[in-house]
Amino acid sequence: MKNLLKHKLAAGQTTYGLIITLGSTELTELACTLGLDWLWIDLEHSGMGLETAQMLMHTMQFSDLTPVVRIQWNDAALVKRVLDIGAHAVVFPMVSSADEAQTAVQATKYPPQGIRGVGGHRAQRLGLDGEQYRATANDETMVIVQCETAEAVENIEQIVAVPGVDVLFLGPYDLSMSMGIGGQFQHPDFLAAVDKVLAACAAAGVPAGILALDAADVAHRVQQGFRFIVLGVDATIYAQAMQTFVNQALGRK
Repeated sequence: MKNLLKHKLAAGQTTYGLIITLGSTELTELACTLGLDWLWIDLEHSGMGLETAQMLMHTMQFSDLTPVVRIQWNDAALVKRVLDIGAHAVVFPMVSSADEAQTAVQATKYPPQGIRGVGGHRAQRLGLDGEQYRATANDETMVIVQCETAEAVENIEQIVAVPGVDVLFLGPYDLSMSMGIGGQFQHPDFLAAVDKVLAACAAAGVPAGILALDAADVAHRVQQGFRFIVLGVDATIYAQAMQTFVNQALGRK
């Protein structure tokens, strides 16, 4: 396997993607035409299951987009299954310590680097490419850990120092909630937390990611140094587009 996202980040590129929650192959196919770098299939905050995630990754297979899957929790059993159905990168929510980051890394790697079990499913072309896949998987699969708690900010230097952590993703909503300032993204404490995370990532050579709130925020986050940027969520984009269309069609302000 070859993980295009991992190689782009290693080359210093800034990458962009969308979070996919609706489970629609048609909308996912449209997203594949937008010139993005990756799509994040979200199993944490959606009604999708593994079968739908596999179907969406099948839709992506003829594009250059990297399939990224966020699992529900830092659980090796979940990791094994999403990798076997074709994920190239796994997003781990609520990673608040170096030990939790190490657990995430070990779950994505075959022995002796980790504890991932061997299975011949879709990622290995149903077993036909098993030997080739296993020879490259430990190097090519990505671990994306989410900094979403005040505890994670306190431990950020230790988290990004864990070998095998490929991206540190700052979750603004959960982090601000954990800090007792939910949604106050200009609060001095939140801004200080962002600065601390960025500094730790820069020192460790780990790309930082974040969800951008709008077009101006995208430019701001790039200027700050974030290189794994979520441009939006499919459901929100679709809802806003429908609302705008209907309001315009009916002359509503």
